[in-house]
Amino acid sequence: MKMQTASSQLTFFIILTRTKNRTLKYFESILEELNFNEFLVLYYLNRSFKRKLTQTELADRLGITRAGMTRILKIMQGTKLIKVDFSADDTRAKYIQPTTVGYQKFLQALERLDSGAKHLTSSTDEEFLEECTQFLQTISAH
Repeated sequence: MKMQTASSQLTFFIILTRTKNRTLKYFESILEELNFNEFLVLYYLNRSFKRKLTQTELADRLGITRAGMTRILKIMQGTKLIKVDFSADDTRAKYIQPTTVGYQKFLQALERLDSGAKHLTSSTDEEFLEECTQFLQTISAH
């Protein structure tokens, strides 16, 4: 039987997935008070207008289901990392915002993860990293 080989495109995604899994494991090992999903929630809240997003917006940014987002947010609310406020315009809409504690923990985690990311990419040219980032943003939009 002839051995089948994967296309270069599929091989790329296989390696990308393995790299993502290993990187996530590494990042989780250097975080102290947050897990990586909690960091991502706080990261996206920090980057958003007025530091607030809906649950659906957060789920979309993390690439997870609304149910998965609910589980993460429930834990984060219980540990006082986030608060939930209702919209003044639409009482059905709930906005997620970081608490002061959540923001402080986010800043600490950002410093640790940024240092870790620099360590992982220390031998990589900055221009190449920017090109890779643009490419990943392009394929993640599909």
